[in-house]
Amino acid sequence: MNPSGHCPTCIGAFVGGLVNGGLYLWNESRQPDGIDLHISISFDNGLNIDVGEDWVDFLVATGEGAVAGGLIMTPGGQAAGVSMAASLLSDQVGNLVTGDDFNATEHLIEGAFGAASGGTSKLAVEMIENSAMRAGLSEVEAQLAAAALNSGFWGGAKGGVKAKMRGENVRRGIVYGAGKAMLSGVWAKGASVSSGIVTSDSSISAWEKGMILTGQKIFIKSSISAPGWIYRHGMEQQRRHENFQSGLMMY
Repeated sequence: MNPSGHCPTCIGAFVGGLVNGGLYLWNESRQPDGIDLHISISFDNGLNIDVGEDWVDFLVATGEGAVAGGLIMTPGGQAAGVSMAASLLSDQVGNLVTGDDFNATEHLIEGAFGAASGGTSKLAVEMIENSAMRAGLSEVEAQLAAAALNSGFWGGAKGGVKAKMRGENVRRGIVYGAGKAMLSGVWAKGASVSSGIVTSDSSISAWEKGMILTGQKIFIKSSISAPGWIYRHGMEQQRRHENFQSGLMMY
């Protein structure tokens, strides 16, 4: 708690868990099997507890959202929290756009790499910026280069892990993940620089600054991922149409 007796981290965790958990429920309600969060207790031949199959996914989504929200409101943790929240919410938006079911493992990967990218960004970016400026780049050019390299490293690592998990080409996953993250990092840094006057205003609370930066990153990540979402959605619709046509031909 701070000297006023309030707990900003607790508030952030509550709001983060509520938002990410709510997005999970929204997406899951649109799935063919709906939401299964039942809990039943019986005493036939002893105590028997049966829970719905969606509890694990719901707790993962809510828990990760709480961690991200708590970090945003924790001194020294805002960069990691903002990056983590943007990754989580971008994954949720992607599921809502494509109609894909929630994948707890992939969501955990998104959150972990998002937090790692944001948490290491200050040290890594400063080191790269100093090297770039010694090489003759301007301050803004050095900032953009540092953002691209740091984002690309973590994006490539995440892409490789997800490709390995899916049984896809790991090298392609690394290249795709790094390229998308580098573009996102440069765009986010540009937006951050342009809004520096706003976020440096001492009258703006840490929560408001966190929301500004998180909103920027979500928009950027979602915009860059949109072509992939549209392609996946189109392929899924084509597959469903072909299955429907095949079913008609059987009759």
